[in-house]
Amino acid sequence: MLKSLGGHIKHGFGHPHTGDFQCSGEATAVTSGDIVYDKIHFRHDPKWSGRLGPAEGGGLLLCVACVVEMMESDDIASVRKSSALSGVSGVLKCCPGALRELLQQDHRVSLHFAATLLGMLQTVEDPVTLEKVDQVLIQLLVELQSELSFRFVLDEIHEQLSDRHTVKRFLPTFGFLGNLVKAVPNVAHSLVTQYVPLLDHLCSTMLYPDEAFKTSVLYVWLQLLGTPGGSITQALPTGIRDRLCILLLQTLANADSPQLIRNCVGLLWQLVQLGEAVSVLMTSTGGQMMCSENEDILANDSQILSQNQEQQPSDRCPLPLILKKLLLSGDEILQVTSAKCMAAVLVHSPSQYSAPFIKADVPEFLFDCLASSSSEALLWSVYSCLLLLTEDPLFFSQCHSVYGIESLVRSLKEALRLTNFEVPKQGLLLLTEILERQPPNVHLFPTGPGFVAVSEAVVAGVSCSCLLVATQAASAASALFRLNHQSRPVQYKEVEGLIETITSRFCELPLPSSAHRQRISGSLKRLDPSSQLSKSERFLFQALVCFQAACRLAEECASEPVLRENTFTAPYKHSNDQDSLESLCQCLLRCCDSVWIPTVIKMCERAPNARPLQSFYSILSSQFILLPSLMPAFAYKLASSGFYRLAVEHKGLFCAGNRNPDLNASCCGFLQKLSVCLLSQSDPASGSYHHDVEEVENLLLCSLPSLCCHLSDWPSLLSEYKGPRATQYCLVIVLCLALQHGDRLLPDQTVFSSVVWLLHSVQEQGSCALPPSVLRSALYLLAVTQDKNPSLDGSFYTVLPKATLNCISKALSSCQSFTSLYFHHPALLHFICGYPDLANKFGPLVLELWLTKQAHHANAEQIKADMQRKDEKRESRANEAQDQEADPETVELLTL
Repeated sequence: MLKSLGGHIKHGFGHPHTGDFQCSGEATAVTSGDIVYDKIHFRHDPKWSGRLGPAEGGGLLLCVACVVEMMESDDIASVRKSSALSGVSGVLKCCPGALRELLQQDHRVSLHFAATLLGMLQTVEDPVTLEKVDQVLIQLLVELQSELSFRFVLDEIHEQLSDRHTVKRFLPTFGFLGNLVKAVPNVAHSLVTQYVPLLDHLCSTMLYPDEAFKTSVLYVWLQLLGTPGGSITQALPTGIRDRLCILLLQTLANADSPQLIRNCVGLLWQLVQLGEAVSVLMTSTGGQMMCSENEDILANDSQILSQNQEQQPSDRCPLPLILKKLLLSGDEILQVTSAKCMAAVLVHSPSQYSAPFIKADVPEFLFDCLASSSSEALLWSVYSCLLLLTEDPLFFSQCHSVYGIESLVRSLKEALRLTNFEVPKQGLLLLTEILERQPPNVHLFPTGPGFVAVSEAVVAGVSCSCLLVATQAASAASALFRLNHQSRPVQYKEVEGLIETITSRFCELPLPSSAHRQRISGSLKRLDPSSQLSKSERFLFQALVCFQAACRLAEECASEPVLRENTFTAPYKHSNDQDSLESLCQCLLRCCDSVWIPTVIKMCERAPNARPLQSFYSILSSQFILLPSLMPAFAYKLASSGFYRLAVEHKGLFCAGNRNPDLNASCCGFLQKLSVCLLSQSDPASGSYHHDVEEVENLLLCSLPSLCCHLSDWPSLLSEYKGPRATQYCLVIVLCLALQHGDRLLPDQTVFSSVVWLLHSVQEQGSCALPPSVLRSALYLLAVTQDKNPSLDGSFYTVLPKATLNCISKALSSCQSFTSLYFHHPALLHFICGYPDLANKFGPLVLELWLTKQAHHANAEQIKADMQRKDEKRESRANEAQDQEADPETVELLTL
């Protein structure tokens, strides 16, 4: 066909002579001269010529016949051919569609032109001319946009490639084919669907020993599999794909030239995106194959390779060794791609593919890369790869974490200086995973300097201006606070420094305003995860987890004398109070009281969340264990600030219906410790509460978990005739303790009527006796909530029904010793003595206890005044103060 086509084109052409051809200008100045063969141009049919584009003298004259005949001539110098091709390239760029109109007159001419250029790729030796041929041929095919032209070119390449005698001259053709696939993505689809034999030949050519040849072949595969969309790799026939994987491993294992290695690694990166290809790469033994000129061997090498693969043991996978070799290359691009390839392989199945990499000591070389580089791309790639390897327990059992922790910490300090915050975030995530997965019996920081170094890195992360990085650093700190990560001696000062750094970030958090909270609650929409407010909430939650971990660490150290005393501390450091458990506990309480509590409360006002609240109440509970001597004042502050109401409402909001059991347990633990602390600090002179603390503690322990309703439901629960008595008793105690500290959980009238109803229902069931602690709490509630506003007749006491007074009297009489029920409060004096039924029975005893308590209080004040008396003036002031304090007691008695 080509011969007849060539004869048609040449009919009427004269013999070319180089001196008669005129073509001037490069691609940038193609309009400076016509592209014609002057001596024979007049013989060509005018239809193959045309004035293209605006130019002086009527535009550029181009004769297709002249160009084709010149390209076929052996007498034309390469430099002139290159110049002519530059002119054609310029026409194709500057005048789209013009050349296509000329060639569409006869498609055979366009095919012959393409065939001529394709043949030049194998005959021309001048590299500049070859580049022009490649460029014009691709431009021509793109210009024509003809399926016939593409198929013609692919058929020609396949035919030439099938001829083993021409394969050695095929290097420029492979470059063209790769460029064509890159320029026209549809060609890639045609190759994998209609030209499978051509792909098979491309595989066979990878067996030739010449590395430049292999580089060119791999370039074709790179462009083919790199076609936008990623569908070509999946559409590749299974046999071709598997064969390509095996040959690629063989080529990469023996490659020496840098460009061949880069092409191999680039192709490997594309293949590892596909799970099926990864399976072949990781199970292949990479058996060597020798190049043969026998076509039968080349045609059947896929079968031979497959047989070798099946015969070799599966534990000799060469891919990890090859990638490890690339890590040692010193070439940053190869190191980055190698780490990315590892990560891409592991993503498909970490449990399946991690072991070969770990057994090949790849983690060790990855950590070495961290120690010697500050490259953003390399750090990110290595972090990602190691992160996947940590999912395999073998990573830790072979002590790779112990080997690499120092390099990781050093790299984190470098990563935190980068402007791309994703890199330190990924590094801190890796640190977190290692700290969380490290076996407890293998210590990462046996000595103080190691722990100090990692603490400094985490502090730098928490201080980062990016909240996402700071959040991940706080997560790493949570894992670092585990007991098995503490050095000997324990570095309490470093732990304290981390807590203070996290706490200091709170003042920077953008807390929601009241108007913002109303908009959010009104629209019932969640926050945008990318918003600064959402990032602040995530940081706050992770900070709470970290603070909780620090409290847990302090508790664990306090329970072990060796850690509490820091036995292994150097003698000169024993006097340093700042590096002690006591100092850490005080720091925790100080930060909790001054910063954490108000910040958490403010954030929860917008959108309370169960997870951070669980940590919050656990933190509050820990304070009662760490510093019991300071808890009375702390407990009083919490109770008077409404924390009974807060905890109860959170239980009702999140824990009803057995939801959020962890939060329920935390709230119950906090309420129990708060209540016991408040009860334990009652006035020693009264002696009324101490013997019942254990009873209250047990009652709260058993009943609080089931108390998961809103405050509005408490009256009905107290009024249930056959309700759960333990829960009702628990309500009475909580109401009493809250009211004692100014927190009225329910209206006074509701409390009074509910308590009376509870006493009545208990008596109706045949039992008058309530536990002393419950009866005392009930008496307090009745006395304090009884309406004492003056009635119309001038009395200070509301008239109570006879039945109510009898019920109360019967309940009080059930106690063997009224003294154990007594509490020194004016409300009790008014309540008992204000009603004749109660006054006749209990009035004298209440007055006696009141006066006894008053005298005891006066004696205590006198002793104190005597101890402080130094001169007559101070004595006078002390007596005056004593008299002033006694006045309220007397006033209450006179009023009664």
